[in-house]
Amino acid sequence: MPFVDFSGVEEGVLDMPDFPQASEGGRNVTLFRWLCAARARGAGDREVYALANRANEGFFPPLSDREVSACARSVVASYERGDATTPRRPLSQDMRRARVEPVPMAAGRVDVSGVGSRAGADPLEQAASQLRSMFAEDDVVCVVWNPRRGYAFGGGEYTGGEGHWFRGWLTEDAGGRDTLREVVGSRLEGGVYVVANALSDGMRRHDADVARYRNLLVESDDLPRERQLERLWALFGPTAPRPFRDKLRCVVDSGHKSLHGMVACKCRTADEYRAAATLVYRYCAENGLPPDPHCSNPARLTRLAGCMRGNDIQGLVWADA
Repeated sequence: MPFVDFSGVEEGVLDMPDFPQASEGGRNVTLFRWLCAARARGAGDREVYALANRANEGFFPPLSDREVSACARSVVASYERGDATTPRRPLSQDMRRARVEPVPMAAGRVDVSGVGSRAGADPLEQAASQLRSMFAEDDVVCVVWNPRRGYAFGGGEYTGGEGHWFRGWLTEDAGGRDTLREVVGSRLEGGVYVVANALSDGMRRHDADVARYRNLLVESDDLPRERQLERLWALFGPTAPRPFRDKLRCVVDSGHKSLHGMVACKCRTADEYRAAATLVYRYCAENGLPPDPHCSNPARLTRLAGCMRGNDIQGLVWADA
């Protein structure tokens, strides 16, 4: 491990009385809460990562390096040094009333037998089902394919690629349907994406071009996909605590190692959307689903169901009818 400078940390942060001890099933939650305590006592960004590695030594079995890094990254991205109670992005008054509480899991498992994969269904219908769950008929929807590598985190948009803007594709845009059918039927190495929220008419897909803030992407590739689905269903399905109950719009297999869960939100402005993202991501992290913090911008790309990613399908797992 590289040298970490702990100077300036509040006395005792390195010798907290009890390093966390946990077994499989509660390790992510235990580590997150303990790192929040360390953050509140003055641990800086690099110190949080170092403490996460040290704490993981007490777990049996230990978490993977990816899970440890994701948990530390979530704490660093969410809270200021010396304060692990107030998110870095301020919450609105209504958001502050929403309580983030542990979600009970029977032996760490949730019944997802009714949330089976629809990867064998017609590819075009998979794409259409996902889009119906995310957008209204008059929304401007942007589908992107052949994206080049690289992200522009500052501007929030994905760089490169070809795209097609659909308006009213659910009803009268027959040409758009033909284009969608052609894209879905192609075998593209990088796969096919859709911008998470409806856009304006400017033929651009930056965060500033989002017209309606309805969807928030939750992605966590540090757990097996079966566990990801269990967690998404427990946190946002019909038995989830309020205000998160029945907020899951759709779940799409990325064709690799993660599931893309789309969570419903009703926000009027970009500030409200950022506040909602802070709340939802904290809720996920504290309940064993450490989210990728880079997925929280409103113009984020998510995988489009029914499309091929090389030799693997981006299958629709579930969509809200």
